[in-house]
Amino acid sequence: MLTSLTENWLYAHVMQFTLVFIVLGLLAMLIARRWPALACLLLTFGILKSLFPPVITSPTGVFPWLPTLAAESTQTSWKKSKLEHLQADNLAEQEDMRSWPGVGQDDALPSTKLFDSWPLLATIWATGAAVVLVPSLVQFRRLQQILAKCQETTSVNLLRTVGELTKQLGIRHRVRVLISDSNVGPGCIGAIRPALVLPRLMLEELPDKFLRPILVHELIHTRRHDALWGYLQYGAQVLWWFHPLVWWIGRQNHLLCERSVDAAVVRRMGCSPAVYGESLVRVLEFKRRLGKLPQSRRISAAEITSRRLTWLKNTEKNPPSWKCSQCLLVCAVLLTVTLLPGMRWSDSSDQQLRDFADGRDQILACLQAQQWGLAEDLLQDALAEAPAEPGALMLLGFLQNTQERSMEALHNFRRATLHPATRPSALFNRAKILASLGQHNSALHCLCQAYDSGFVCMHDLHDEEELEPLFKHQRFISLRQESMDRAKTILQQGDRHLVTTLSGWAEASTEAKLASNVHGGYAKNLRNSFFDSSMDCKAGPEKVRF
Repeated sequence: MLTSLTENWLYAHVMQFTLVFIVLGLLAMLIARRWPALACLLLTFGILKSLFPPVITSPTGVFPWLPTLAAESTQTSWKKSKLEHLQADNLAEQEDMRSWPGVGQDDALPSTKLFDSWPLLATIWATGAAVVLVPSLVQFRRLQQILAKCQETTSVNLLRTVGELTKQLGIRHRVRVLISDSNVGPGCIGAIRPALVLPRLMLEELPDKFLRPILVHELIHTRRHDALWGYLQYGAQVLWWFHPLVWWIGRQNHLLCERSVDAAVVRRMGCSPAVYGESLVRVLEFKRRLGKLPQSRRISAAEITSRRLTWLKNTEKNPPSWKCSQCLLVCAVLLTVTLLPGMRWSDSSDQQLRDFADGRDQILACLQAQQWGLAEDLLQDALAEAPAEPGALMLLGFLQNTQERSMEALHNFRRATLHPATRPSALFNRAKILASLGQHNSALHCLCQAYDSGFVCMHDLHDEEELEPLFKHQRFISLRQESMDRAKTILQQGDRHLVTTLSGWAEASTEAKLASNVHGGYAKNLRNSFFDSSMDCKAGPEKVRF
């Protein structure tokens, strides 16, 4: 079963790159005629967005500010992942209830999921991905066989021409020139070790006047690393094979890539559009005698259309725009910082306030379901993020004491005494533990400090079984009477502005209900340990850390 965090990320990711596809696709179509290189860059970043999961956040991004589209922050992932165990246990409990004798379908709690579709969806996705991937693996095998039959050229003139062009284009790495006796190509292959594959038939029959523009075309593909971008595009099509916009963006990106290369041949290399257009037509004439080069950026006969030639004819009439590579670099940086971040953005204070509500609800839900181990894990994780959170320290002390881990509970209650809001109740609970351990003087001392700090117990202290060893002490007797008088005064004044020891986690009535579900004598202080309203936990944000 997918985790809730994974489901959230998957939904956010699909919605984000779908919106990016639509916006960038429409924008690319509007500017493609005048600025094909920029249009190709926009579609390439759309493909990158589909491959980049929403795992980073930034105030410069668009999606982190959109709550309906932003992925959930990883700062709360520890709560979500642990809560799934509780949800799974609740579902299992509901299934068990349906099997109890005398319990009908109407009596049991309704199931939140009638059908877990994840295994079926995974099978469908894997089948579709295999349908897309297997033919490509066959093509890759065929490409390896073709390359095994190719030979590096020994023609001095061809090597000199390719060397001059690579230097003129600013290509620093070596480009191999392979001659195919099988007459496949022309095309460029390889993202790491680029190679230019040329059919021997074309070298023998095509004049140098028309061969040179073809070489420039393929070398520009190499300089732009179009083979690498093609692999990324193919990866997106395998991963999101069911998404129609992925295929449409891939097709448009390929066409715009060819168009931008055509523009670079004419504008950057100073080639005549008429000569270059005729070179493409000559390649078209070879279409019946030339084979396709699998998995390569190649001049395909199907792509040499009248529309492409017409656009090429008018290229020299267009003003040379975006000639400076710095302009495209600026656009790339802007697209990166605005489109790639996909996780919800928030500053630390806002995140703490949101996490406080989520963490409180989940921990209280674990306590109500008597998931003691899970509740303790959540509290430990919360304290790892906010070590001084008094409410978490109090709850952790209660849980540890119910498991007879008295020394650990004493330590956490002592830490809670450092916070004014929880000091009275923390001292009271330390007194109960010390009394049960036989340290009567220390217990009386803590009890006195608790009442001096404003502790109020709304029931008789004789109801606390842990304090029974102190019943005969004169100081305890006086404290008991003082406690009863204080409680009576509060009831007479009708003061209902009391808050609990949980540092603002819930109202007193809610905590009283919670306390009835928690076993153990120490935990019942959740409903009895109140302090004065002047110590209201809402006084400062530092008291609501998670």
